[in-house]
Amino acid sequence: GFRRDWEGREQDVTLSGDVYQGRLRNTSLLSSGTMSGANLRAEVQRDLADAGQVRLHAWLDQTRRSKPGVGMQQIDTVDVEAQHLVRFGAHGITWGGGYRNSRDQIDGGPVLRFTPARRNLRWSHLFVQDELTLTPTLRAVAGMRVEHNVYTGSELLPNLRLAWDASDQATLWAALSRTVRAPSRIDRDLFLVNPASPRQFLIAGGADTVAETARVAELGYRAQP
Repeated sequence: GFRRDWEGREQDVTLSGDVYQGRLRNTSLLSSGTMSGANLRAEVQRDLADAGQVRLHAWLDQTRRSKPGVGMQQIDTVDVEAQHLVRFGAHGITWGGGYRNSRDQIDGGPVLRFTPARRNLRWSHLFVQDELTLTPTLRAVAGMRVEHNVYTGSELLPNLRLAWDASDQATLWAALSRTVRAPSRIDRDLFLVNPASPRQFLIAGGADTVAETARVAELGYRAQP
């Protein structure tokens, strides 16, 4: 692996990557497997006038795994994201978006199967957040994030936070938010065959798997004695 940083007065650049190869061993299975992959990550952060900031991020990843009798997995992923922070008055507004594309091929064995074996998955998101300084000790944050995936479409993720500095070393905060876990490849496309009856499945994916949602209320206190 490697990492290289370029730091400037107004702009910082980071470039890093890894290449790896190895063997997979499992005492519960007689066969061994192989794994390999590579990734490259780049990030640019630039300071703007009036305490504003722009951040760009890009990531490439390639993964290969193979285990005889179990299956072979190949995944290629590209991910990009951009965000912009602008300040005016008591407001600090951050907005941006991102896109991820993952192309995979998973060839199963006699027991473990993915249907279809090939998938091209896409995720995208847009977000905006306003951090408002109400008083020198009281801050409010309101934000909205929209995520889109190929399984359930668009999901809304709002959040509202309030923080009060009770002292220089203690903060009381509260938050309301909605979170979502969208179905994954394993949830929708994984099928586990029953060895005793090859026409039956111990695990069967399908379109019945929907997004898991949670509406969360939080209250916390943080202090440094």
